[in-house]
Amino acid sequence: MTLKYDIGALKFIFPRHFIDMKFTLVHRSKILTSLYKDWIHKSDNVLDIGCGNGIVANELKNYFNCKMTCTDIMNYLKVSFPFKIMKNENEIPFEDDTFDFSLLNDVLHHINNQKQMIKEASRVSKNVLIFEVSPSLKVKVADYLINKLHNPRMKTPFNFRNLYGWEQLFEEVNLNVKCFRIRKASINYPFTTYAFNVYK
Repeated sequence: MTLKYDIGALKFIFPRHFIDMKFTLVHRSKILTSLYKDWIHKSDNVLDIGCGNGIVANELKNYFNCKMTCTDIMNYLKVSFPFKIMKNENEIPFEDDTFDFSLLNDVLHHINNQKQMIKEASRVSKNVLIFEVSPSLKVKVADYLINKLHNPRMKTPFNFRNLYGWEQLFEEVNLNVKCFRIRKASINYPFTTYAFNVYK
C-alpha cells in the first residue's frame, strides 16, 4: 500500500513501510552496529539521547545485549524503554557519570547549541558516541524530507559539519577523540558518515 504526502508544493508517493520509517531506521541501525561494534559491549549501560521512536535504540540493544535508556524533548516511543523527558535541548535529566555510553545518533545537526549538548552528554557518561553524515546538498534535502515525514515538528536547522569542523568542536569543549570511523557512501545508504568515540 502507498500513501501520498504533501510537503509544501511538492507531492510524494511512498510505500507505507517508508512512511513509518521502520525500514530506513532498521537499515541505519545496521550501519551503527558496524561502526560501534568494537566500542559497546555486553551489559554496558547506554543512554540514547534524541531517541525518537526508539526503533534504532531497540536494534542496538538487541545487537549488543546492553542496558538501554532513552531521553528526548518529546516522547513518541514505539518501543518500551526506561525514558526521561528533556526539559530542553541543553539539559539531560540524569546524574553525572550515570552511563558507560551516551549516543548522539543523527542528533547534533538538529541542535543549535552543539557544544552544550556534547558537554551534557559527556557529563552523564564516560564516553559519547556520535554519528553524523557529511554535509552536502543531497544530505540536506534528504534530511528535510525524511524528518518531516518522520516527525513534522522536528527542527531541521542543517547544522552539519565536515570532519575538520567536528574536530574543532571537540577541541573547543575540551574532549578527546579515542577514534573515529568513516563509512563511505553506498547504493543502499548514499551518504558518507562519521562515527566518533569521544571522552573527557
